[in-house]
Amino acid sequence: MNTSDSNLDSTHLLRFIFDRRRTFAVIGTAALVLSSIAALMMEEQFKSTVIMFATPQHSIGEQFYEEVKRNDLLEYGETEDAERLLQILNSDRIRSRIIEKYNLWSHYDIVQGEP
Repeated sequence: MNTSDSNLDSTHLLRFIFDRRRTFAVIGTAALVLSSIAALMMEEQFKSTVIMFATPQHSIGEQFYEEVKRNDLLEYGETEDAERLLQILNSDRIRSRIIEKYNLWSHYDIVQGEP
């Protein structure tokens, strides 16, 4: 067997894995059990945060078809864009819709009367 054939031949690797399949199965099962136990022992936390930047509203398609690109697609928004974003984020209708859609009260076991 020449050198170029041995570089492409991976039967030795397959044979190695096949010969030690029981060891790999035991290690995999042990890892599954230990990681499950560790995950169940962790304290549940429900805090999530996000950093959002307001961006100006303009069509992405117009960026591709303009001869001279006037607006940067990735620029930050101005005051009016930030105000529009705040109105959307503070909307009770959107908040309620997300809670209902994903059933967040029962998912996080939160009693609705608690603060």
